[in-house]
Amino acid sequence: MIPCAAAAAEDTPAVGEGRAQRLVARQLTCVVARLTVVRARDVNRRIERLGGVPVRQKGSHRRYRVTSNGITAFTTVAQHPGDMPIGTLAQIERDLAPVLGEKWLTP
Repeated sequence: MIPCAAAAAEDTPAVGEGRAQRLVARQLTCVVARLTVVRARDVNRRIERLGGVPVRQKGSHRRYRVTSNGITAFTTVAQHPGDMPIGTLAQIERDLAPVLGEKWLTP
């Protein structure tokens, strides 16, 4: 994966590409570099180590509750085989950010 600083250094404008498009492409590269592709069991393990409690499971989806300093957050982790999509990882990170802080999912 390309780190965010390296992605900014490698940013070469294409013909007809505007500044806004380059900025969006750089931000997307940073998100991809920060949230690597992992499996559901890795996300489960990380949440449980940080104090998350599995509340229930329905089919292939496990629901977690994380509480800290009187703040409670919930998220759902799909237990599908294979790699978890980056958008799903980003949503799980946003769901638990009020309790665990920003970028808690990054290694």
